Amino acid sequence: MDDFIMQKLKPKTWKRSDSANWYTLKDIEGDNVLLPENFAEILLSKKDGSERFIPLIREVAENPFEIWLQELKNNVTGQVKLVKIYIGFYKCENIEKLVLVLKCDTMEGNWVASDLFEVTLEQADLFRAGILIYPKSEDEGKTTPKFRKGDRVIHPEFGLGMVVMDDVDGIVTVDFDQAGTKRLALQYACLRFATPAEEDAAKPGGKAYEKWLETFVFDDEKVKHSLGSHWEPFYDDTTSVIKQIPDILPKSLEQVAFSDARPAPRACPPEWQKAVYWTWPLRVHGLISVVRLSPVKPNELVSVFPFCAEGIQHRIVIDKVHVWESGVEAQIEAVLGDASITFFDTLYARNRDWYESNASYQFILTGIAYACKKAEDKIIEITNPDVVEAIRKTLTKDEEESIEGNRIPIHTKRIAVFLPIQGWDRDDYQFRGTIKSVKEIEILDQTGWKVRTTVIRNLSDDSEIDLDIIVTRKAWGDGPPPQTGDDIEGILWLQGYLWYPEKYMTDKVKR
Repeated sequence: MDDFIMQKLKPKTWKRSDSANWYTLKDIEGDNVLLPENFAEILLSKKDGSERFIPLIREVAENPFEIWLQELKNNVTGQVKLVKIYIGFYKCENIEKLVLVLKCDTMEGNWVASDLFEVTLEQADLFRAGILIYPKSEDEGKTTPKFRKGDRVIHPEFGLGMVVMDDVDGIVTVDFDQAGTKRLALQYACLRFATPAEEDAAKPGGKAYEKWLETFVFDDEKVKHSLGSHWEPFYDDTTSVIKQIPDILPKSLEQVAFSDARPAPRACPPEWQKAVYWTWPLRVHGLISVVRLSPVKPNELVSVFPFCAEGIQHRIVIDKVHVWESGVEAQIEAVLGDASITFFDTLYARNRDWYESNASYQFILTGIAYACKKAEDKIIEITNPDVVEAIRKTLTKDEEESIEGNRIPIHTKRIAVFLPIQGWDRDDYQFRGTIKSVKEIEILDQTGWKVRTTVIRNLSDDSEIDLDIIVTRKAWGDGPPPQTGDDIEGILWLQGYLWYPEKYMTDKVKR
């Protein structure tokens, strides 16, 4: 496999660089792109199949749909680096549309390929940020507005701001309310004057802003929440986790969030508590430590909980955000398909400025099972005359003749159930469903499985809603592991985090 891939890395149109460790090609803009000789090994190590796209690297660089120049900031070191993002759209056999992203980092004045991967059409929009350097803006050559110091402006990425230095040779300096000071090239920046309605929606005191605040409902002191029970699938003694925290925190990674590079149209009131989220041992699963920040007193560790970021992307419509007493933890009440759900937001304080009632979003949702087992097929008899009569009207003649008397048997096999548990917290559910796939995992020293299970069936269109559920060996117990096609049942904690607001992506497509 490696020999085959390396041959694909050496087309005759590519040039070997002076260094024995690189191969060079030119992109559509005429810039050199260096390819490490071990690039195949880098992609193979990801174990996601990205190596099969290596033959298309030259095509992505020489004939991309778009090229974006982005600034990436390391939230730990504060260092900023430039990256180039090449996005390619292709039609392949058995694939209606293949979308590839080639990422290049800067190194000693060169662009060096660092990653190549496939994304969905929706995910591709997440990488369409920064400065579009190819193709050139459709507005290139047209007259652009003349911005002056003191003008209030709005930018599609950075939001509202004020011009602090006049437009000189097509470069303007803006102090953005959320994103700080930026120097922008008007040829690419999509900058325009802010409208009174946009100012009203973004500033405290405005009618639209005050209406937005109604999205958030703050729990009073009587409402108590506890994350302690969420450790049960992983540890017999939760105090053992707490004792490890002093050693874990210095090794933790700051979790990335959608809002890191995409400031929201508005900011929450300045008195709201702020927080940082630290993950260990990985950013994809493990534990999250929530640290509440304070400018006048020591920062405070508020909570620690298990998480898994590798769930399923779902479209939801937010109803309310229930904010806990800490101010930096919350549960989101939303509509998912035909169902109303509530889940714990693992990155609430980082993304909350984007949340708004009745707006639609894409969230990654995951369930962590407290307990789970293989479900038995049971028969439930319906005897209520009105219900029996209503069911009879939906049956065919042959089905109706098979029913004896005024009792209708209902099999539980293949049934989908997702119901809140009375007396438990808002984000705890009992579930039942059929497994579509099983993947072995290990989280926090516990072996187990990520089981993709159908938990909801929409009555409006008979579509299915699946959920990735983390089932540890401790939650499953002894016996054979879960298998595709099995019916399972249990109780779980539902968690999620913002992938992107749909309005944000709609606006990007319009641009």
